[in-house]
Parts: sequence; C-alpha cells; structure tokens
Amino acid sequence: MQPKRLTPDEAYNALEKGALLVDVRGYDEVEARAFLTDKVWIMPITEFAARCDELPENRLLILACTVGMNSLKTAYYLINKGYDNVANLEGGIEAWEQAGLPVFKDPSKIKESAGCCCGGTVEEEQTDCCPDDSGSCC
Repeated sequence: MQPKRLTPDEAYNALEKGALLVDVRGYDEVEARAFLTDKVWIMPITEFAARCDELPENRLLILACTVGMNSLKTAYYLINKGYDNVANLEGGIEAWEQAGLPVFKDPSKIKESAGCCCGGTVEEEQTDCCPDDSGSCC
C-alpha cells in the first residue's frame, strides 16, 4: 500500500473536512515558518517512532515537511505500522506557500537553505537523507 499524494489545495480541502496535518519538521523550522491551521500536529521526525502511537487512526493523516521527502518516509512508516488512511503533502510547506495557502513566518528565524534535500542548511543537514558525508546534498 502507498500513501495518497495530495497537492497543497487537496490537502487544504481535506483539512476542512476533518483531516489532520502532521508536520514532521524540527521545532526550530516550525518556529521560523509554520502551516497556519488549527489542524496541525507537530511531531518531529526525530520523535516520530516514539510518539506516532499518539496519532488517531480514524482520521486522514497528512504528513508534511519542508519539501515532501521526510514526510513521505514517515507516511510509509505509518502504513507499515497498520495505518491505512495516510497521505503525503507533495512539495511540503514550500509548495503549500507557493500555492498561496496560509503560513506564519518569523524572518528572524529563517535560515538560508543550501538546497539540501533535508530542508536544512548544510551545517545542520541530516546525513541519513543525503547520499554521502561530503557536506553537500543530493
């Protein structure tokens, strides 16, 4: 089974119908730029395995991150744990914002991205998502 793939507009409409957005980015990333909805649950990927049992099984869970890669991994993780109503926000908060959907931004906390597939800066990059330890991603 594969997770559903939702565009930002599809995800926004699903949230209006009762879905839950699960943001797997780190707390510092969320402080800098956040999905502006009351239907979001912050569960960083670093805590996900320990906390995912807190998630409801009776709602559509839309996993989200910066660009859609880490959220896709966590969506598959949930499916492997037996969740069957799981979706991935294609393009993450980047696509959400480009679609004109509401975000909260604190420019003082936004760090320059080096284009890392992890969504962080080169100094902060998580080596588990990058092909090597060369200091650059993808």
